[in-house]
Amino acid sequence: MAGYDNTSHSGAPAELRVHARPWRPTYRLLTLAAWVLCAYLIWYYLEHTGAAEVPAATQVGRWYGLIGSVLFGFLAFYGLRRVAYRTSIGRLEWWYRTHLVLGLVALVILACHSGFAFRSWFLGALQVGFWGAVLTGAVGWAFQTAFKQWMVAHEERPTVLKELDARAEQLLQRLSASCASASAVAASAEMHPTPGGLADPPEEAPALTQETLNRILQQMSTRRFSQLSYFPGWDFWDGQVEESLLNSGLESLPADQRQWLRELNRTEVQRSYHRALRWWTTVHLLFTALGVQMMIWHILSVAGSPR
Repeated sequence: MAGYDNTSHSGAPAELRVHARPWRPTYRLLTLAAWVLCAYLIWYYLEHTGAAEVPAATQVGRWYGLIGSVLFGFLAFYGLRRVAYRTSIGRLEWWYRTHLVLGLVALVILACHSGFAFRSWFLGALQVGFWGAVLTGAVGWAFQTAFKQWMVAHEERPTVLKELDARAEQLLQRLSASCASASAVAASAEMHPTPGGLADPPEEAPALTQETLNRILQQMSTRRFSQLSYFPGWDFWDGQVEESLLNSGLESLPADQRQWLRELNRTEVQRSYHRALRWWTTVHLLFTALGVQMMIWHILSVAGSPR
């Protein structure tokens, strides 16, 4: 199956080019302005609603709720834009930066409006949707930041999950074909033993069989899952391959098979990070959908009974 190959002609991993992240002065200024605006919004809300029994029911409180709801609804479109990343409705990076800045402002406005009130099951469900979206958004931002820094240092070029899937399948096919070839050679040797009186051929190094390959892949998968959160470099992951080969008695494995195993392990590491990001997106969207739905019902109920 066609795929990309990030190894050099000699079989060694291609030297990674370090990509410097852009400074983005405009975005940094907007972020600073957003923090200043948030501080002002908190002061303004406390100044005008501090004496009210239910601050959210005041005129200022309701305006905060309405504006925050509009921002929250707009931010939900980022999830749709991210899923449909092939569309042409603006660059995905712009949507992401806008999502972060406006998300900060929406968080402050809606937090001022709602606080942590659980005065009914309805408001409780609304709080779960809102704070769930905030919490998963914060976790996702931290993960994406660490993930992007790791990719800049360890990926030769940006990749997507579909491309990594093709690469993993290609490497597995190579390794399986190599195991089948080794098994055929071993079977031929058993069927045609060395004639009597001739010196026995020199003992060969243990060959990689399909059973051994499956065991090595299982070992690497188990270790990979427990180490992903540390974002280690390629030297660490290559060391795990060498350790698995040593435990299987294959420390003298041919260079091409050893390199394929390293590349496969590296590809699986990248796939794991991309999959984690996709799962986080799903959870974040579920909380966002709950928050948007309950928010719409809340606005309609308040509009129907303004008192």
